[in-house]
Amino acid sequence: MRALGLCGLLVALLHLTCFRADPTGTLAGIDWTRHRGHTDHVAHVGETRLFARLGLEMWRTPAADLFRRLTPAELAALPADVRAHTRIFPEDTHFVPGYPADRPLVMNFAHVPRTYPPPVFLLGAPSAFLYHHGLISFGASNRLFLALLLVSWFGLVVASTAPWTLAPPSLPRQILTAVALGYTWYWAMEGFYDVCAVALAAVGLEAARRRQHGFACLAVGLAVFLHPRLFMLGPLYLVVFWWAARAFRDLTPRARLEVVGGAVLVACGLVFCVLIQRVAGLHSLRQPPNPVRLGGGPWFSVVAYATVLLTLAWLLLRQGSRIDAAVVLFGGLAFGTQRYLAPWYWLPMLPWALAPAPSSERIPALMGKTAAVARVAMVGALFLASNAPRW
Repeated sequence: MRALGLCGLLVALLHLTCFRADPTGTLAGIDWTRHRGHTDHVAHVGETRLFARLGLEMWRTPAADLFRRLTPAELAALPADVRAHTRIFPEDTHFVPGYPADRPLVMNFAHVPRTYPPPVFLLGAPSAFLYHHGLISFGASNRLFLALLLVSWFGLVVASTAPWTLAPPSLPRQILTAVALGYTWYWAMEGFYDVCAVALAAVGLEAARRRQHGFACLAVGLAVFLHPRLFMLGPLYLVVFWWAARAFRDLTPRARLEVVGGAVLVACGLVFCVLIQRVAGLHSLRQPPNPVRLGGGPWFSVVAYATVLLTLAWLLLRQGSRIDAAVVLFGGLAFGTQRYLAPWYWLPMLPWALAPAPSSERIPALMGKTAAVARVAMVGALFLASNAPRW
């Protein structure tokens, strides 16, 4: 599987460097006839540039209220890649005083304040810095962002397959893992930084299985602060920090610092989730409602979804898999309470779905049949719900 992952990484990097003329750099590119395409990664580069100018104001005031749109003469003078993107998404490009004339602000959802947490700037910083100072083009800045996502995706592949060294998985599980990772590769190529947060969570959980408590807490903390949707795996994180707290006295000073740093990051992620709710509500106004949300979706969809969760939790409890049962109930509830869904919203469950839950035993427990079936059913339910608005 890791060999296939390495091939996927190399193919993606080759695609980005040699065969991608579209200014977004994504796999699907822009649908020029419908004026559609994935541009979140473009916006992350833009908001990283903007943060240096606005600071906290970018989470309070829409960029469209602060900066004007470009004039026809300014648009005509733009480089070809920026001009091509702006022709399809004219509402995304704005003049910012002090920015180079050929490198304006390009950022989607400029009509509402930003909703993404500060750690996203860690991913956007290389592209933003190089592009802002004219060292790379607009298209190259987008492809660089995608390249970082692909590297993190390969980290997900390595972390997810690490438990396989204990015992070779069955052929069906290998096939399902390849399908899940392949689809995640697709979303990385489309520019969704959720993949990086998922990879960090998977690396943290694998570190916990190896009793690397400091690194595990730090990776988990960064994952949930990087993307609040990763809080869906809350019960697993509690286990990670509980083990770290029990072993705290025996840890090295560096590991203790990592544990504390991870806890601070989790706390920051929780605070950000609370503070951003009003803005998240503004973003949800143009989105289809969550079909499995109580009071928001059709009653039969809500009942069917709840039945799946309760049945899986009951089966897992009968098998003694209390952690897995808690993940199903907590993750399912968190998923079902989101205001709206998109086709990639099932990704946060992958760190749990692709590997056994952390075990208190010195030799990590392997994934039993019931746990494996529960993972397939859970991810399947979330996948169907995520794509239901589109269908």
